[in-house]
Amino acid sequence: MSKLERFQRRKDLLQRTRAEESPLNSVESLEPPAGSSVLDEFEASQKAEWDALAAPVDVTVEQVEGILYRFSKEWEQTKFDDCFDNVQKNILSSIINPLGLGSIVAAYDKVGGNVDTIHNVRQGIYATKEEQEKYDQRGSYDSYKYHSDKQFIDVNRELSAQKKAGKLDDGYRGERFQPNAKTDLDHVVSAKEVHDDAGRVLAEMDGTSLANDKSNLTMTSPSVNRSKKDSSVDDFINRNDQKAENRKLRIQQLEGESVLNDKERKELHKLKQLDEVNVDKMQEADATSRKAMDKKINTEYYTSSKFLCNTAITGAIESGKMGMQQAMGLLFIDLFEGLFAEIKDAYAHGIQAGTDADSNTKAVLVRGERITKKIIADWQNIVTAFRDGAVSGFISNLATTLINIFATTGKNLVRIIREGMFSLFKAIKLLVFRPEGMSLRQAADAALKVLAAGAVSLGGITLDLYLQETLGPVLASIPVLGTISSTLITILAGGVTGIAMALAMYFIDKMDVFGVNDQERHRFVCEKLIALQEEADQEITAISDAAFAPLY
Repeated sequence: MSKLERFQRRKDLLQRTRAEESPLNSVESLEPPAGSSVLDEFEASQKAEWDALAAPVDVTVEQVEGILYRFSKEWEQTKFDDCFDNVQKNILSSIINPLGLGSIVAAYDKVGGNVDTIHNVRQGIYATKEEQEKYDQRGSYDSYKYHSDKQFIDVNRELSAQKKAGKLDDGYRGERFQPNAKTDLDHVVSAKEVHDDAGRVLAEMDGTSLANDKSNLTMTSPSVNRSKKDSSVDDFINRNDQKAENRKLRIQQLEGESVLNDKERKELHKLKQLDEVNVDKMQEADATSRKAMDKKINTEYYTSSKFLCNTAITGAIESGKMGMQQAMGLLFIDLFEGLFAEIKDAYAHGIQAGTDADSNTKAVLVRGERITKKIIADWQNIVTAFRDGAVSGFISNLATTLINIFATTGKNLVRIIREGMFSLFKAIKLLVFRPEGMSLRQAADAALKVLAAGAVSLGGITLDLYLQETLGPVLASIPVLGTISSTLITILAGGVTGIAMALAMYFIDKMDVFGVNDQERHRFVCEKLIALQEEADQEITAISDAAFAPLY
């Protein structure tokens, strides 16, 4: 017999007892009239009721596991529902922020970033017109100026003394010079290359001082020096190798002659010296000179007030742009969420429902006022979004500048760095400044989701850029769709991004790297069991109260 059936039977007995108006002061004083079967039945039912309540309840392990499994599946379904309830918000957020406002901000991005770097200007990529104009106005190369410089003369004198003492080796051939040998002092990195180096001009370093540094000067034979001229070491080696076969044949031909005139002897001497060039030694000298020169240029420029000020100024500009993007993004999200909610409510219940308005116009105004109040109430989050965006914008500009010291970033990569840095900043912020009541595990789980969402957003940006280039021209050729092709592609990419983001969050919950979901599931099941126990207690109390009610 179920509890409900027992409760109903007890109520029937009580009603029958009260109908006969039996005086009941207590169980002990109850003296039923002779032959009264109703009260006998009542006493028997009460005794059976209490015996049933006191009897042990047999519950199998399978039943317990079944209850726990049911609650666990209920929790999983709740998480799944919550995940896909966020799809709309994810799609809206993707369309507005990284793909919408992000594309507007990205319109001002530059290849190579916002700050001129040595690496970029050497590729002909300038962030500012001023620096490009300075390079264009550097002046023509003057060989006499470089070769008559005091540094050049002093080094030539020093190495010539070593040669006369029999202590100097050819910088390109590795052979020891004879004391009376003819030699030339050569710029390893040619003076003309130094003069035309965009990195040197950007660092505002004097070309003659840089080219005539001792680390860039070496003694070699006149034949090699005058054959090399103002070309780079690599160009000279390539040119020399291309002539190697013909040169060797000519050497054999001249050496086969029994008598050589003065011109032929000079030609043979020159050809042999060119043939004796040690490629490894020459490349080693070139690498050493360039390394020393680049170190001086980099140190001079990257520690200069010009570079530091430009980095700070562009960082502040990017900070403001990214801050506004995030703040406006959140504002638009609040606006559209409010609009969707009001439109849905108006469609389901009527435009005037819940507005106390007597006309559709007034109802629209009331609904608009509700949306406005919601946005205003969220002002703290909007300010926080601006602050976080501003900080990440400054950091992303700094990161882009640092990357461009070594490699040139494309325009689209600058946008990806900006959005990626914002996600990274939010993740680090969660870990370092955990919200009150959030454990380290929960913070790590939330940070992982932020990073995953950021990665999906970057994928969405890449997809949007790809579709704009491939699908955009196709849509643009269609009469009606042509004018809105870019918007349609952004919406499509935003939809894919939003769904992918929801799936990413779901799979992260399923993996449960930090055990957070296991804790939440345990808490959920415990709360369900406690609620079930409280419900049973209330039912027992109700039965008890009903049983003793006639005795009072």
